[in-house]
Amino acid sequence: MSIRDVSSQFTISICTSDLHLGPQLKVTLAQAGYDAQYYQDEPSVSEGVKSTPPHVLVFFARHLQTSLNEFVGRILEINADVQFIVLAPIDKFEVLAQYHSIGILDVISDETANLEARTLWSVDRACEKLLLTFQNEQLLEDLNGRGQQNSELKHQLQEVEQQLGAQKHANQIPISSRLAEYKLATSREDLIGKFQLQLPNIVSVFYKYLPNIRSLIVIHSSGPNIPQSLQQIHQITEADIRAIATQAAMGEIPEGLKQPLAQLFLGAPHKVWPLFSHQGLEGLFAFRLDKETQDLLVLAEEFALFQMAFNLVLLEKRVHELEVQDALTGLYNRAFYLKRLPEEMARSRRSFQPLSLIKVAMDDFLELESSLGEQARDEIFKKIGASILSSSRSHDLICRVGENEIGILLPAVDKTGAIYRAERLRRQLERESQVQQGLKISVSMGISEYPSLSRNAEELDRAASKAMMHIYDKGGNRICMYKPPADHVPEFVVTTE
Repeated sequence: MSIRDVSSQFTISICTSDLHLGPQLKVTLAQAGYDAQYYQDEPSVSEGVKSTPPHVLVFFARHLQTSLNEFVGRILEINADVQFIVLAPIDKFEVLAQYHSIGILDVISDETANLEARTLWSVDRACEKLLLTFQNEQLLEDLNGRGQQNSELKHQLQEVEQQLGAQKHANQIPISSRLAEYKLATSREDLIGKFQLQLPNIVSVFYKYLPNIRSLIVIHSSGPNIPQSLQQIHQITEADIRAIATQAAMGEIPEGLKQPLAQLFLGAPHKVWPLFSHQGLEGLFAFRLDKETQDLLVLAEEFALFQMAFNLVLLEKRVHELEVQDALTGLYNRAFYLKRLPEEMARSRRSFQPLSLIKVAMDDFLELESSLGEQARDEIFKKIGASILSSSRSHDLICRVGENEIGILLPAVDKTGAIYRAERLRRQLERESQVQQGLKISVSMGISEYPSLSRNAEELDRAASKAMMHIYDKGGNRICMYKPPADHVPEFVVTTE
């Protein structure tokens, strides 16, 4: 049975002071069939819980006028059966995870893209769990009342007891320990793999969503009897792209996956659940449900914990990126450059390999700002940085080191190689440059190298900057290599093979 068939039986309350988002969430839930109620503040939601007790209460943590403990405690005093879904800043996830035992079923980042779809998905999972728990309780009552009259009923009772035992075990998971396990993951893919390892008896496949090529690609699969011929990539239509997040949140299978999943799971019941991050839809999990009721109970518990951990790991990565990335271009920033330059110099000295540095400046920087405005100038500079990055080797370091200055560190590249690289890049940027209001975009480049042209990190940086400024002052759109002092003696000789 789909949750959409019975959603009208569930009351969902929403509490937020956001007069735009609150009604939006109410409309989204109502369109999915739920009896949705919207409350603007804590006193009104308390009265609403008294008059129309909800099954699930969705609230925004940052909009609370009292503490989380006070708010949740007051609601549970009114009705102890209410379950909660919290929308909160990502940095509160680890704290909120500890409230799992008092009815907080899920925590969603309030900065998530497709917030309505993500919330609907979470409400669906919560109501599925409530429905399954109620069905189990009813089945137990029926079985106990009949006194286990036949072997079929005995078998059903054993299955129900196993389900309740699995649910009890899931509820006893030490949340902090499990979060710590997930946080050991080194990447998003590793984290997804760790989640699937928690479900060894459930066949699951993760399709990563690649919006640029309109495709879903399998990057993980787990469970018994995974077919060797599993199709790895699926093209999806424009219509699927527009609706994919909402479809997945409502439990619907995108058209492009219906036939492949039917073949993969050999007609067995299966579910498709979306994975969201603050950037939007990350991908889709597909699960085969051999024992549908029991599998859904286990999945709902584990997935709620995994979603929290996933967002925590992404938050920590974002914090690290903010520390080392330039906000405009996405390149490494000056602080990162100043840290890595001496490290690369020391590595070059140890390995007797050259280290080259190219400094790049956009010509007519101030004139472009005067004629086009600061925003347009920054957009051009950003595209120059992206072009340099896309044509670089994986171990080159591309950094924004000044307002109008990009540094390109080239490990194991001598001055000749740096000259070729700079000239090729200059011509590429000239071809790609945009003509805006009659101005053609070009760049000036300065080159230096260790050990042939400089003795240490400071000299390498200073020499490349001098060479770049020399060309910039003479009109730009050329490259210049720094000339070392007459008494310069290289620490080692660079051999060209």
